Amino acid sequence: MKKLILTILLILIILVIPHVTDAQNKCKYDVDTYDKFLKIRKLEKEVKVNKANAGGNGYLKLDFCKYDSLVFFRITYILRDGIVVGKDDKIIFLLEDDSSVRAFPNQIYSGDMRVATSQFVLNASYFFENYDDMEKLKTKKVKSIRIYYNSVYRDQDIKDRFSDMLQNTAQCF
Repeated sequence: MKKLILTILLILIILVIPHVTDAQNKCKYDVDTYDKFLKIRKLEKEVKVNKANAGGNGYLKLDFCKYDSLVFFRITYILRDGIVVGKDDKIIFLLEDDSSVRAFPNQIYSGDMRVATSQFVLNASYFFENYDDMEKLKTKKVKSIRIYYNSVYRDQDIKDRFSDMLQNTAQCF
Protein backbone atom coordinates (compact mmCIF):
# COMPACT_ATOMS: atom_id res chain seq x y z
CA MET A 1 0.00 0.00 0.00
CA LYS A 2 2.82 2.41 0.86
CA LYS A 3 4.56 1.58 -2.40
CA LEU A 4 1.36 2.33 -4.32
CA ILE A 5 0.91 5.69 -2.61
CA LEU A 6 4.57 6.60 -3.15
CA THR A 7 4.33 5.59 -6.80
CA ILE A 8 1.21 7.72 -7.29
CA LEU A 9 2.89 10.69 -5.56
CA LEU A 10 5.98 10.30 -7.72
CA ILE A 11 3.89 10.22 -10.89
CA LEU A 12 1.98 13.33 -9.78
CA ILE A 13 5.22 15.16 -9.02
CA ILE A 14 6.65 14.27 -12.41
CA LEU A 15 3.49 15.31 -14.28
CA VAL A 16 2.36 18.36 -12.30
CA ILE A 17 5.49 20.25 -11.23
CA PRO A 18 6.78 21.03 -14.76
CA HIS A 19 3.40 22.56 -15.67
CA VAL A 20 3.29 24.68 -12.53
CA THR A 21 6.82 25.90 -13.23
CA ASP A 22 5.93 26.72 -16.87
CA ALA A 23 2.87 28.69 -15.76
CA GLN A 24 4.93 30.60 -13.20
CA ASN A 25 7.60 31.45 -15.78
CA LYS A 26 5.03 32.47 -18.39
CA CYS A 27 3.31 34.80 -15.93
CA LYS A 28 6.15 36.96 -14.73
CA TYR A 29 4.28 40.19 -14.16
CA ASP A 30 5.71 43.63 -14.84
CA VAL A 31 3.80 44.83 -11.78
CA ASP A 32 2.89 42.57 -8.87
CA THR A 33 2.19 44.68 -5.81
CA TYR A 34 -0.18 45.00 -2.93
CA ASP A 35 -1.80 48.44 -2.57
CA LYS A 36 -1.93 49.05 1.16
CA PHE A 37 -4.38 51.94 0.80
CA LEU A 38 -6.92 50.11 -1.38
CA LYS A 39 -6.08 46.71 0.12
CA ILE A 40 -5.92 45.04 -3.27
CA ARG A 41 -3.34 43.15 -5.30
CA LYS A 42 -2.31 44.79 -8.57
CA LEU A 43 -1.03 42.68 -11.46
CA GLU A 44 0.11 44.05 -14.83
CA LYS A 45 1.72 42.38 -17.82
CA GLU A 46 2.74 43.99 -21.11
CA VAL A 47 2.50 42.46 -24.58
CA LYS A 48 3.47 44.00 -27.92
CA VAL A 49 1.16 42.97 -30.73
CA ASN A 50 3.04 44.11 -33.83
CA LYS A 51 6.55 44.46 -35.16
CA ALA A 52 6.66 48.26 -35.38
CA ASN A 53 9.09 49.77 -32.92
CA ALA A 54 8.10 52.52 -30.50
CA GLY A 55 8.87 55.11 -33.15
CA GLY A 56 6.89 53.42 -35.92
CA ASN A 57 3.49 54.36 -37.27
CA GLY A 58 0.89 51.89 -36.02
CA TYR A 59 2.91 50.63 -33.02
CA LEU A 60 0.53 48.92 -30.60
CA LYS A 61 1.20 47.62 -27.10
CA LEU A 62 -1.31 46.25 -24.56
CA ASP A 63 -0.83 46.18 -20.80
CA PHE A 64 -3.26 43.73 -19.21
CA CYS A 65 -4.16 44.65 -15.65
CA LYS A 66 -5.96 42.95 -12.80
CA TYR A 67 -6.71 45.10 -9.77
CA ASP A 68 -8.35 42.80 -7.25
CA SER A 69 -11.07 41.20 -9.41
CA LEU A 70 -11.29 43.99 -12.03
CA VAL A 71 -9.60 43.06 -15.34
CA PHE A 72 -8.88 45.70 -17.98
CA PHE A 73 -6.09 46.73 -20.34
CA ARG A 74 -4.23 49.85 -21.33
CA ILE A 75 -3.01 50.55 -24.82
CA THR A 76 -0.11 52.52 -26.19
CA TYR A 77 -0.79 53.34 -29.82
CA ILE A 78 1.41 55.52 -32.03
CA LEU A 79 0.21 57.21 -35.23
CA ARG A 80 1.41 60.05 -37.42
CA ASP A 81 -2.09 61.54 -37.37
CA GLY A 82 -3.75 63.23 -34.41
CA ILE A 83 -5.81 60.79 -32.39
CA VAL A 84 -8.75 61.17 -30.02
CA VAL A 85 -10.72 58.29 -28.52
CA GLY A 86 -14.25 58.89 -27.25
CA LYS A 87 -16.20 56.76 -24.79
CA ASP A 88 -17.97 54.97 -27.67
CA ASP A 89 -14.78 54.27 -29.65
CA LYS A 90 -14.21 50.58 -29.13
CA ILE A 91 -11.45 48.11 -29.71
CA ILE A 92 -12.54 44.84 -31.29
CA PHE A 93 -10.45 41.68 -31.15
CA LEU A 94 -11.28 39.38 -34.10
CA LEU A 95 -10.62 35.82 -32.96
CA GLU A 96 -9.56 32.76 -34.96
CA ASP A 97 -13.13 31.40 -35.02
CA ASP A 98 -14.41 34.75 -36.39
CA SER A 99 -16.07 35.64 -33.09
CA SER A 100 -15.11 38.92 -31.48
CA VAL A 101 -14.42 40.59 -28.15
CA ARG A 102 -15.15 44.27 -27.59
CA ALA A 103 -13.72 46.74 -25.12
CA PHE A 104 -14.49 50.42 -24.49
CA PRO A 105 -12.51 53.27 -22.92
CA ASN A 106 -13.71 54.62 -19.59
CA GLN A 107 -13.31 58.26 -20.67
CA ILE A 108 -12.19 60.45 -23.57
CA TYR A 109 -8.47 60.24 -24.41
CA SER A 110 -6.34 62.40 -26.66
CA GLY A 111 -2.98 61.42 -28.10
CA ASP A 112 0.04 63.44 -26.99
CA MET A 113 2.24 64.81 -29.75
CA ARG A 114 5.95 63.99 -29.93
CA VAL A 115 7.28 67.20 -31.43
CA ALA A 116 10.58 65.71 -32.64
CA THR A 117 8.90 62.96 -34.65
CA SER A 118 5.49 64.54 -35.44
CA GLN A 119 3.77 61.46 -34.02
CA PHE A 120 0.87 61.14 -31.63
CA VAL A 121 0.96 58.67 -28.74
CA LEU A 122 -2.34 57.47 -27.33
CA ASN A 123 -2.38 55.99 -23.84
CA ALA A 124 -5.88 54.80 -22.92
CA SER A 125 -7.58 52.30 -20.61
CA TYR A 126 -10.24 49.91 -21.92
CA PHE A 127 -12.76 47.70 -20.15
CA PHE A 128 -14.28 44.56 -21.63
CA GLU A 129 -17.91 44.69 -22.73
CA ASN A 130 -18.78 41.33 -21.14
CA TYR A 131 -17.52 39.60 -18.03
CA ASP A 132 -16.39 36.46 -19.90
CA ASP A 133 -14.55 38.28 -22.72
CA MET A 134 -11.15 37.78 -21.10
CA GLU A 135 -11.84 34.03 -21.08
CA LYS A 136 -12.30 34.14 -24.86
CA LEU A 137 -8.89 35.79 -25.27
CA LYS A 138 -7.38 33.00 -23.15
CA THR A 139 -8.75 30.20 -25.33
CA LYS A 140 -8.79 31.64 -28.86
CA LYS A 141 -6.04 33.37 -30.81
CA VAL A 142 -6.48 36.93 -32.04
CA LYS A 143 -6.30 37.42 -35.83
CA SER A 144 -6.79 41.16 -35.96
CA ILE A 145 -7.47 44.17 -33.75
CA ARG A 146 -9.67 47.05 -34.92
CA ILE A 147 -9.15 50.36 -33.14
CA TYR A 148 -11.79 53.09 -33.49
CA TYR A 149 -10.70 56.72 -33.14
CA ASN A 150 -11.55 60.14 -34.69
CA SER A 151 -14.79 58.61 -36.09
CA VAL A 152 -12.72 56.16 -38.19
CA TYR A 153 -10.99 52.86 -37.50
CA ARG A 154 -7.74 51.13 -38.29
CA ASP A 155 -7.11 47.37 -38.41
CA GLN A 156 -3.97 45.78 -37.03
CA ASP A 157 -3.57 42.23 -38.37
CA ILE A 158 -1.74 40.08 -35.83
CA LYS A 159 0.97 37.65 -36.95
CA ASP A 160 1.17 34.15 -35.41
CA ARG A 161 4.04 34.91 -33.03
CA PHE A 162 2.32 38.02 -31.65
CA SER A 163 -1.00 36.20 -31.46
CA ASP A 164 0.65 33.48 -29.35
CA MET A 165 2.23 36.10 -27.08
CA LEU A 166 -1.13 37.86 -26.69
CA GLN A 167 -2.91 34.61 -25.81
CA ASN A 168 -0.16 33.61 -23.35
CA THR A 169 -0.40 36.99 -21.64
CA ALA A 170 -4.20 36.78 -21.44
CA GLN A 171 -3.88 33.34 -19.79
CA CYS A 172 -2.06 35.00 -16.87
CA PHE A 173 -5.26 36.78 -15.94
